[in-house]
Amino acid sequence: MFDTGCSFGNFVSEKYAKEVGLKILSDSIPVLGAEIGFVKLATADSLQVGEIIYHNPIFMVAPPDQEVDSIFTFDGVLGYHFIRDVKEIIIDNASRSFIFPYRISDGESNMFLSGNTPQIRIEYDGKPFDIVFDTGNAKSRLGNAFARIFPEAVSELTEHQSRYGGFGGVSYAKVVTLPKFRFSCSGQPVTLHQTEVLKDSINGPLFSGSLGTDFVSSFKRLVINYEQMFIRGEQ
Repeated sequence: MFDTGCSFGNFVSEKYAKEVGLKILSDSIPVLGAEIGFVKLATADSLQVGEIIYHNPIFMVAPPDQEVDSIFTFDGVLGYHFIRDVKEIIIDNASRSFIFPYRISDGESNMFLSGNTPQIRIEYDGKPFDIVFDTGNAKSRLGNAFARIFPEAVSELTEHQSRYGGFGGVSYAKVVTLPKFRFSCSGQPVTLHQTEVLKDSINGPLFSGSLGTDFVSSFKRLVINYEQMFIRGEQ
């Protein structure tokens, strides 16, 4: 899995770590996901992705979780450290491929990192809005910050319960579903369908939401650049 929302580095399942013989460095490392869980840290001599050979990668090794595994399973996740070090990745949806360009492209910054997680500046209803960019989510969702800033967008929608799976377990929340979420990113219009909006009150900072793989697949190609900090969609 290619996961811009994985803020540490790389994840692998415990089963896969044993299969390929990763070297365990330490165990019982607390990690915050849906809940606080514990992982091991491991390394390998190298990791090859296409023609790229990445030396001495560090992996968090996730233990099995029956509740989460019933929703989705994975062998591994490529996260922040890999994406940062390759500097630019192009997701070509037309050819269903990842491209790692030799020459890094130029672009105007519309992204910043918060705790190693990228936040993108979009425009909704004529107003700027910062939102998490998390390709580990199959579906985009909006948070209670969106509901408070744009109350007219959700005021007449019916509330229901939804569940989200992730590291550490499964969580439940009260949401409404926005039939069409129309916004622009770097001047490109985007429309996402059936986007859930979190309505629950949460202690602490408000959650803006996250753009997932449905956002990525709305373009023919998406350039993700961690050197000049921008994303650029091509339709």
